[in-house]
Amino acid sequence: DKYLNLNDLGIYSTASTLALILNIVAYGAYKAFEPYFFKIYGTSQFTAQFIKVRNAYFFVIISGALGLALFAKEFFQLFSEEKFHIAKRHLIKKQLKKHGLTSRKLKITDDAVEKIITAYTKEAGVRRLEGCIAKICRKAARQFTAENPPSSVTVTLKNLADFLGSEKFKPDHIPEKDSIGTVTGLAYTTAGGEIMPLEVSVMPGTGKIELTGSLGDVMKESAKAAISYIRKNSEKYGIDPKFYKEKDIHVHAPEGAVPKDGPSAGCAMATALLSELTGMKIRRDVAMTGEITIRGNVLPIGGLKEKTMAAYKAGVKTVIIPADNEGDIDELSPVVKDSLEFITVNSIEKVFDIAFVEKPVIKTIYQTVTVQ
Repeated sequence: DKYLNLNDLGIYSTASTLALILNIVAYGAYKAFEPYFFKIYGTSQFTAQFIKVRNAYFFVIISGALGLALFAKEFFQLFSEEKFHIAKRHLIKKQLKKHGLTSRKLKITDDAVEKIITAYTKEAGVRRLEGCIAKICRKAARQFTAENPPSSVTVTLKNLADFLGSEKFKPDHIPEKDSIGTVTGLAYTTAGGEIMPLEVSVMPGTGKIELTGSLGDVMKESAKAAISYIRKNSEKYGIDPKFYKEKDIHVHAPEGAVPKDGPSAGCAMATALLSELTGMKIRRDVAMTGEITIRGNVLPIGGLKEKTMAAYKAGVKTVIIPADNEGDIDELSPVVKDSLEFITVNSIEKVFDIAFVEKPVIKTIYQTVTVQ
């Protein structure tokens, strides 16, 4: 058997790395499947017939000949409850032993562990969580080597900041009240799911479109598709058909330093734009995910498990998802399924019907009706 560590080769180009992996796989395929083992970015050993990629970005760029040669297995983020049990059963015991401490000498309460997970770490795994626990152990060990050492140390919510400093992350929350032009979207990041507020502002101008907040190319296309749909159906919703000529539209995603991209923000952008143009308020307790076409059809998305967990933690009550993702609901955490109301849609009109405080009035050439 041969073992190859890519980190030791000094290859920093992704293209070179992928080419090397492909050569290994191809060599194994044509040389009677010789068992080659290799390592990617500090992960464990893998065979040429099976490769696990821990980084989502790295997984995305595997395509072409290499993508066809590999069997892909996706690993999802850990939920807070899972991280809590991993910390209690494994990480704390491991760090106590590593620092020469015992559970009698140092105790970390359950509330403190949960606080570490939510306020001091933001990750898909538990690496930083273990680092925080190790930091607590080091500071506790110093106390035991002082002139007047305590008999034991207990870390609680009250003294957690003495060990880890001020909180690094604030939990996501939905808006405090219904608002115009602001909608709660859902995003899937390398650290898991997050709620993603989207804001739209319309002002007198010459038809300029501003897209800010570190939006990627895919999200920019979603914004343009949403604007095209509203333009095409402007008269139906009582909007001046010339708004795109006489108004400037600004679409913004807060936290501009954080890059955002992905094909799942079309519904949110269209809803926020229609709200801003008509003055209709959007429900504060509704979140949505889904891409749209310029015809108003809603397309399926990925990462539903992570997105809905973020919605649950933020206090969302209703989540709008594409109809094609209805089968994914069975895979969600039981606490999420019991706490959230899921509404499946296949058109943006159904999204408007649910998201707005008052149902939008649709005007036709025959009559004016309220969406039911």
